[in-house]
Amino acid sequence: MTYARCLCLVFLLAALLAPVLAPGRSLQPDVGSSITQSELFAYLFTAPQPRDWLRYRITSAGDTMIMKTVGFGQAQEHNDVQAYIEITAASQPILRSPTMQSTNVGGMVVWKMFVDARDFVDPQRTYSITSSAFKIGDGVFRLRNASMLGVPTQRVPLQTLLWSGLVPLDDSRQGTVSKNQPQDLSIQGQIVHCVDVAVDFPESALPGGGRFPAERIETWQSPDVPLGTVKVRTTVLDETYDADLVAFGRGNYRSIINQSLNVLAPFPGSK
Repeated sequence: MTYARCLCLVFLLAALLAPVLAPGRSLQPDVGSSITQSELFAYLFTAPQPRDWLRYRITSAGDTMIMKTVGFGQAQEHNDVQAYIEITAASQPILRSPTMQSTNVGGMVVWKMFVDARDFVDPQRTYSITSSAFKIGDGVFRLRNASMLGVPTQRVPLQTLLWSGLVPLDDSRQGTVSKNQPQDLSIQGQIVHCVDVAVDFPESALPGGGRFPAERIETWQSPDVPLGTVKVRTTVLDETYDADLVAFGRGNYRSIINQSLNVLAPFPGSK
């Protein structure tokens, strides 16, 4: 075989493997295989770009608990470019959630969380919240202690950060894939081709003590929307919670909190 033919074969193999090895294009989770929560969300992950946004309706037993808009961006903070997530939540009081923690007290709030990264390209990366701002009513405050808003304080993957309260923070559990099938969903009258993947996680010990009950996490993944997640359904202790994508956009999100953190007053009880 000539050198030229060998070289052509190398390039051909690289082209065939690229979709499999590229970030966010993890191997398809086959029924019966064992995966983690992060690996589930990484399947067909599409990195959100600055000014991309998504809006989800979160329901329980058919009742809307939260309308949640998530915007992504970058800003100059502390002499460096930092990625941020801005979440606007219009909600009813939540008295229960799949991870057994209360995450809001009702009404509408906006919070902007800066992370220790420039982007959200890698679905397997874990993030820490470095600083944040919080808007309630007409007041905008600096908030360094993000746990006051019910978001995780440890390093977590992007999806765990966004779905805090809907999925557990701990990602050490291995679950078994029980479903993998194509399904089309309609978003704003647009058909989005998805893959419906369900994973059953057994009861397990929590890192801090106690036990987390068995849970099924089901996602509808598609590379056609930012983030790659069109729908999430969690079932735990006979309760089912759904997060359905109702709208999304690319490159046209307008941040609500635009003030520099340095000029904001600290939120009462924060620093």
